[in-house]
Amino acid sequence: MLLCGHTFCEPCYESCATTSESVCPLDGDICGRDDVSTKEYPAEQLLRRKVHCWNKVYGCGVILPASQIAEHVRDHCQHHATCCPTCSAAVLCSDVCAHLKTRCTQLVLHTAPEPQPREDDNEGTNLEALAKMMKQQVGELDAKLARLSFKADSLSDKLSEICINNNDFKEALTAHFVQASGRNLADMKAIYSEKSESLMTAITSALTLVSSDAKTHQRVIRGYAELKEKASKDGRSESMSDKVYLRRYLMSWGIVFSKDGEGVGLSLRIELYEGREDDFLEWPFTKQFKLSVIHPETREELDRFATPDSSDYLRDCFCRPIDGSNTPIHFSHETRIESSDLESDGYVDRDQLLLRLEVLL
Repeated sequence: MLLCGHTFCEPCYESCATTSESVCPLDGDICGRDDVSTKEYPAEQLLRRKVHCWNKVYGCGVILPASQIAEHVRDHCQHHATCCPTCSAAVLCSDVCAHLKTRCTQLVLHTAPEPQPREDDNEGTNLEALAKMMKQQVGELDAKLARLSFKADSLSDKLSEICINNNDFKEALTAHFVQASGRNLADMKAIYSEKSESLMTAITSALTLVSSDAKTHQRVIRGYAELKEKASKDGRSESMSDKVYLRRYLMSWGIVFSKDGEGVGLSLRIELYEGREDDFLEWPFTKQFKLSVIHPETREELDRFATPDSSDYLRDCFCRPIDGSNTPIHFSHETRIESSDLESDGYVDRDQLLLRLEVLL
């Protein structure tokens, strides 16, 4: 291939090359021998290149792959030149009859026909070349197929090996994940249990601390009529709360219904218990109590106050508890409220009383 882009076979190139340079016979471009590149074209590639019909000089404009030119010239081309049997002039085969009708005066080819190879020779040569080429290609294909078959067998073996290794890897990975997941779940469960326990302890401590510092406690006394009736018959009845922390003191408080003459009244009852913060509290207990009965509709409060007595006979009621709890104290006079007053003023609602105890500073 020359620099100008034209390509020639080796014999044609040698005919137009000098000692140090080559001249393109098509456009006259000059290039050095070092600028000429040699390329090898397989026979099948050359036969695919398109060429002009051999009868181009006689007017055939067909362009076909080189492998199809012989068939075209033999079976389809209408531009073969032949000699007139009368005047020996060069005439196209398709024009012979018309030429004879004009008494050999028209349709004469003025361009001398180039020597054409005999069709039989061309056909035989082409068939021989084609057979040789096909035989060569078949041999090459056989060799390539053999190599491909060998490679396919090797690839099949490698693929089988990869599949086996992949299955082994998947099984090992699955077992590892199962084992790791089990360990992780166990670790997470232990951590969760530990953290949950710590959190619950902290929450309980916080709630206890908050609740122990409360100063009021509110409760509902249910069964008012029954408590009053029992006091009327037996002289006394009571309703006590659970233990609660008020001002950090642990205590239980409630209401005592007692009969006085013909009437029944209620009053405050207190009992102090050992608590977890007793070491940090003042003893004996000296804080004042405030008992409130709350109206269910108006929210008005009926209040009574009680102050611990420091006299000797009541000291055991307000000193620091030692054996679980102290002797309960009943503020029967200072906190007494007559049941008739509660009923007439509307504090009793649906057989219930709403009470609140506050420990004052």
